[in-house]
Parts: sequence; C-alpha cells; structure tokens
Amino acid sequence: MEDAEIIELYWQREERAIEETARKYGAYCQGIAYNILGVYEDAEECVSDGYQRSWESIPPERPGRFRAWLGTLVRNISINRWKRERAAKRGGDFPCFWRNWGIASQLRWTRRKRRSCGSWAGR
Repeated sequence: MEDAEIIELYWQREERAIEETARKYGAYCQGIAYNILGVYEDAEECVSDGYQRSWESIPPERPGRFRAWLGTLVRNISINRWKRERAAKRGGDFPCFWRNWGIASQLRWTRRKRRSCGSWAGR
C-alpha cells in the first residue's frame, strides 16, 4: 500500500491505517527505537506509542514524507524514554547526606569532586 493511501486511511479514521503502517514500517521503526534503547521490549513500546501519536496527529497534519515523519516521531519518543531512564539512574551517585547540605556546600563538594576526578565529559 502506498503512503498516500495509508495517510488517507488515517484521515478517514480507519483503524486499518495503523495495521498498514505496522506492516509497511514496523521493522524500520523497531530498528530506530532498538538502536537508541538497546532493549527490545522498550523499543516495541516506543513503536506502539509512535503509532498512537501518529493516529492522534495526522488529522489535521498531512505529512509529505510519511516514512521520514514516522521515523522522526519514533526517534523522538525513544530519545525521551532514554533520557528519562538515564536521569533516574543518575540519582545514586551522591552521598546520602547531600540532601541536608546547603547549596554553597553542594557547589564546593562538586568542585572538589571535579578536581579529584580529572576532566569530565563536556568540560
């Protein structure tokens, strides 16, 4: 099925549009999400979220290049999920008494940590 026909199915609000999208671009979207996340189940969930978001946004939007538009959608969803998971993991690096310190003490501790660890990424 051609992209224009799939988009027309979305405009007519036929659920078959999602089935056709999955049939034609499922592996493509799965590859994008898996390359970002590295976990099959998480990638599958991001692809499903991409189908849902495409269902919600095609009317009124009519993408010119459906494959690129869908790939960008899945990529953004996957990156956001990766950032969210990474942020949750970062919380364990600091001592437990960190919460009780004032901001000045936190900044001094951070500067000392930087000096003792050498160069950090992004410095």
